[in-house]
Amino acid sequence: MVSELLERAEAMADWMTEIRRDLHRHPELGFEERRTADRVRRELAAMGIEVRPCGLETAVVGLIRGGGGGPVTGLRADLDALPIAEQTGLPYASIVPGVMHACGHDGHTAALLGAARLLAERRDRLRGAVLLLFQPAEEGVRGARAMIAAGALRDPAPDAVFALHGWPSLPIGRIGWRIGPAMAAADRFACEIRGRGAHAAHPHAAADPILAAAHAVVALQQVVSRRLDPLQPAVLSICEIHGGTTHNIIPETASFVGTTRSHDEGVRRSLEGLMRGVLEGICAASGCSFQLDYRYENPQLVNDRAMTELILRAAGELLGPDAAVELPPSMGAEDFSQMIEAAGGRGALFRLGLQRPGAPPMAGLHNARFDFSDEALPVGAAMLARIALLCSDGQVPRRP
Repeated sequence: MVSELLERAEAMADWMTEIRRDLHRHPELGFEERRTADRVRRELAAMGIEVRPCGLETAVVGLIRGGGGGPVTGLRADLDALPIAEQTGLPYASIVPGVMHACGHDGHTAALLGAARLLAERRDRLRGAVLLLFQPAEEGVRGARAMIAAGALRDPAPDAVFALHGWPSLPIGRIGWRIGPAMAAADRFACEIRGRGAHAAHPHAAADPILAAAHAVVALQQVVSRRLDPLQPAVLSICEIHGGTTHNIIPETASFVGTTRSHDEGVRRSLEGLMRGVLEGICAASGCSFQLDYRYENPQLVNDRAMTELILRAAGELLGPDAAVELPPSMGAEDFSQMIEAAGGRGALFRLGLQRPGAPPMAGLHNARFDFSDEALPVGAAMLARIALLCSDGQVPRRP
């Protein structure tokens, strides 16, 4: 019966591939996924799956009801794309200027639709229910919080939640797993440095915010390299910088934005204060002032042991005893961590291998040349469906 599940998923490969490539060609940014959400709703309706209102225009919640008495299993996929100009040259490349699916969310969505179809066909085997959570705005780490606030994880509340993420460095047919802390907490900051403008020929009349910002970009790197325990991983990345309007004016302001990542909560809470200390010193020396907007966005993703062991069981049954590969913690972040917290900590995310055998190494995530491997869709769909069936069979008790 288990092998039949993967065989059925493979028979659905062309259907999932068409969906995935359609979404890839029409990417939408966070909270703008109207076309994507409409396609998901239409596919669920065609399967006879109940689509529940959730209060968010670009989120979709489907519910597959089985027999009574079993748990509610939540399966989540993300819908949004990234503000990157695609450079793949593929026939189904993005037609939206400056936007592409560079993180594989098109594949995640297609795989969850495949799992939904597998489960709808096996509704008579389900005890309890399966909650299908199609989430907007993962890249802004705001979508999960918005879905939770809108009540998408209530009535019914999931007893456990699961998600997958495509992983370019793993071969197709392999699953990446980790028990415990798996992905970092992610926070964001925006800093504006305010100085005094002047003609570029008279720099002595200015308090140059661009110079101060340049010093800050360099000096802030010492927060991680010199102020934190090197055995406690952390990242401070400045990813966007703005200042000035033309070649001969020293402007009034300059600004930059970025992100911090951490695995230790003490380190996480210390980063803002350390950044402020660096900025105070630089601005004092430059005759400038600053405003730092530091936002605590997303907690660390922690995979529950029992839920991860259930993923390992599904991988062993579907793909063989050597299919699951233990991976180290990642400094990447996932707001699926908030759904795990909302489910009482009972949840896990696994990595889905995307590397084609014998092919050159894939472009990484968030790269303009990245593309999800369609050959991995049946594996992802079968894994999600098998996990839900295992939960239904009593592997996950109801939450109190």
